[in-house]
Amino acid sequence: MIKAVRDDVIKLESFVAAAFKYDEELTILLETGGYCFMQQMKKKYGESKAKRIIEDMQSNKLLGTQNYSNCKYVYITQNALKYLANKNNTSEKVNTKRKNIEKNPVEKVIIASAIKYEIEELVPAVNREKYINNLKQKIIELNNYPDLNDPDFYIENKERYILEKEPVMKYSKLLHKINQGKNQEIKEILEKSIQSYKSKIEEYEKKIGQSKKVSGILERQMKSGINLYDISKIIALPKNRELLTVYIIDHNKVKPVSKYLEFIYGFENAINNKFENIELVFISYKKERYEQFKKKVENYLEDNITNRNISIYDIDKCYYLEKIIDRTNFYNPAPEIEIKPKDRQAFEKIKKEMEK
Repeated sequence: MIKAVRDDVIKLESFVAAAFKYDEELTILLETGGYCFMQQMKKKYGESKAKRIIEDMQSNKLLGTQNYSNCKYVYITQNALKYLANKNNTSEKVNTKRKNIEKNPVEKVIIASAIKYEIEELVPAVNREKYINNLKQKIIELNNYPDLNDPDFYIENKERYILEKEPVMKYSKLLHKINQGKNQEIKEILEKSIQSYKSKIEEYEKKIGQSKKVSGILERQMKSGINLYDISKIIALPKNRELLTVYIIDHNKVKPVSKYLEFIYGFENAINNKFENIELVFISYKKERYEQFKKKVENYLEDNITNRNISIYDIDKCYYLEKIIDRTNFYNPAPEIEIKPKDRQAFEKIKKEMEK
């Protein structure tokens, strides 16, 4: 394994630890929101190993912890964000971090991140970068766009080609000028060489133009899906022309069914495809919340015509998080008030007086 190590980003020992020991874990944490409960890491790695990992990452200032009711959550630090922004950066300029991770975010942010972290292996689309790449490829397939690389790819190749061939072309043009009216065979070879060079440049220009056009359209079409992912924690991912899977991360107050369908129809318009079948996958930390949402969907479909085949499913992998997340019910019960005998006697006396 060859990695570039930079001590101009964060301390050398921290960069080395991040690059060679914790790169995968930090990347997953960032791409699923930046937070998870300590219990989730213990479940993933085992209690003793998770404890060692967390302590080592804390000592290298890559991970922080905060209390959440009677448990803790972990979050990636500024050091980790700087590392992730520069781990593949070979220029002298240090990249700025992509986003900020707050030490004490609102509860819904922690919940959304914890749910996505838990199902990352099961549903890779909860990883933001993987979702964007997957969505891009699906939109290309649905719209039959030409299979093109990004514009920068063709621009760089064109510049490299010119750099390699320009000296040869200058010499060929000079020979062609000198050879005017002389050896016809040499003249034809030189003309073919010059024309081949021009054709190659024109080909690059055409590819650059096509790629820029498609990239512009793709960017506008993908914006709808990315906004749903970032703002509403809804992951809309086409399977094919007929089937759309919509993952709903249950991180906040559940919206009306009509609102979710409004989001979906807006997404369809953006990517220029209407789906006959829609799968709603409701991912919650509590079975009862899924059952309530399922009932809402069923009631809505009984009362409204959608002209779609809409089905609903859950993923039960996160239900064990209920005792952590639903802390009001589980960890903060209303205190029982103990009434002393003498107070009870006084109350009975007052009650009799009131009855009179």
